Amino acid sequence: MKRRLVVVALVMAMAIPAAAAAGIRHFDGALDPSGSVSFDAKKRLGRVVQVEPGFAFTRVPVSCDDGRDRIKGSFDFAMDVRRRRFEGTGSSRVAAR
Repeated sequence: MKRRLVVVALVMAMAIPAAAAAGIRHFDGALDPSGSVSFDAKKRLGRVVQVEPGFAFTRVPVSCDDGRDRIKGSFDFAMDVRRRRFEGTGSSRVAAR
């Protein structure tokens, strides 16, 4: 019984730092020359592993067949992070001027 208690205590002691290292980190910033981006990312063991739903961008300059404009949008799904990179495909709309 005593041996089992020691093993359970050791397992719990190892799990606490792992749980403490997991969490959510918020990122936001400006895009040159006029846009902004904002998102929350899930961390595990000190590394970002997933971008949470709600990745948002505003007034991002784009150039396409219709000319130059600024767009805004967001993603309502999570994106996995691999090698410090992530990607998602969605729709966008023209930003208010």
